[in-house]
Amino acid sequence: MKPFGQRVKALGRDILLPPELCFDMGLVLHELATNSVKYGSLGRDDGTVAVEWSFEPSSSELRAFRLGWNDSDLAPPAEFEVKTGFGSKLIRALVERKWNGVVRVAKDANFRISFEIPLAA
Repeated sequence: MKPFGQRVKALGRDILLPPELCFDMGLVLHELATNSVKYGSLGRDDGTVAVEWSFEPSSSELRAFRLGWNDSDLAPPAEFEVKTGFGSKLIRALVERKWNGVVRVAKDANFRISFEIPLAA
């Protein structure tokens, strides 16, 4: 995300995650940034995206790592399919199958995707 500088608005406190999850989230963020360059805000000189994260209790034995991505200038929805491309398959394989997490996608004037990944407390 560093090449985009101030164009990526990051909001979240410092947290420690398992190293393997950090690697996987790096792949996920790279895919989201690549799509934003092709179809969204990061493809424009003045475009920005917002990334938020938190780490909160979800049950007595688990905490949830939550990450959200909001691209405010995605190309028209018909031009961007969330379920069929390589990146979407990669994201779902990592978040849902490998980490037993949940992926939520909202596509309207903005493209928003969020992840919730349960981790041991």
